[in-house]
Amino acid sequence: MTLNSELDGEGWNELEDNLLAFFQNCWHLKDWILNDNSLPPAVRDAIWDDVRTSKMILIAADLANGSKHFAADPKREWTGARDAHTVLRRNSDGTWAFDPYVVLDDASYLRAVDVADGAMKEWQEILRRHGLQSFSDGPAA
Repeated sequence: MTLNSELDGEGWNELEDNLLAFFQNCWHLKDWILNDNSLPPAVRDAIWDDVRTSKMILIAADLANGSKHFAADPKREWTGARDAHTVLRRNSDGTWAFDPYVVLDDASYLRAVDVADGAMKEWQEILRRHGLQSFSDGPAA
């Protein structure tokens, strides 16, 4: 998915801020779960174990921590993911395509929206695996 828009420079900044806020919230969901005393400790621990093996969530963690702390910190790194660059393309209809990329330690690139989508899917699977309602399940009956 590429983000399309007719936004000016301030609008692009807002889109980037929202993407980084997504990564921060995606990563910090594990903190909310770990501190939720309504969940049994075994469930919280199992979710944390799943998060530590989730590639896309760990990439989101590096992007969250990098954007939040403005510097690389080896104690906070999981995959070495960094904000790489953004490709802007003018579409034939006059809109712009905004496509941010992430670079990993192995010098490979991923589209940031693919990381976000993958992290959401991994969270959904983790929550379902532990009997918790996921984002797409809607309100509990």
